[in-house]
Amino acid sequence: MTYAEKLQDPRWQRLRLKIFERDKWKCVVCGDGTTALNIHHGFYRYGKEPWELPEDTMWSVCEGCHQVWCCSAGDLRLVVGRMHPSDYGYAMSALEDINKERQHNVRIR
Repeated sequence: MTYAEKLQDPRWQRLRLKIFERDKWKCVVCGDGTTALNIHHGFYRYGKEPWELPEDTMWSVCEGCHQVWCCSAGDLRLVVGRMHPSDYGYAMSALEDINKERQHNVRIR
C-alpha cells in the first residue's frame, strides 16, 4: 500500500479526526483555525503504520506551519549529523526542555 493509500485507510481517518478534535481544530503552532489542517508526525518508525504511532507525537498544523516545521526538522537533522558526540548530552537536555515547553503550550490552547 502506498503512503497516499494509507492516508485513506479508515484507521488513519479516525485517528486524524481525534487529533484535530484534541487540538480544537486549530494549528498548534500559530493558532489558525480557518485554513486547512494537516497532521504532523513527530517521527515515523520503520514497519509501523501512520495510525500505529503515539498520539502525543502528532499535532494539528496548518499547511504553512507544516511546511516550515518539516524544513526545520530536516535542517535539524543536518545539524545533529555534524555534532561531535561529546555534545549529545547538552543537545538531549535542550530537547527535553523544548518538549516540556511544547507540551505545556499545547495544553494551554
